[in-house]
Amino acid sequence: MINLSRTVFYQKSSFFHQNLLMQNYKKILQFFLLFLSFN
Repeated sequence: MINLSRTVFYQKSSFFHQNLLMQNYKKILQFFLLFLSFN
């Protein structure tokens, strides 16, 4: 039972990290496009 909850926790946290990574990726992409438009 403890192992099961631990696995669920790891899945949730990995999903959370992927979501964060996607948000950061979008911000970096926008910044990069802005940078290109200035040049």
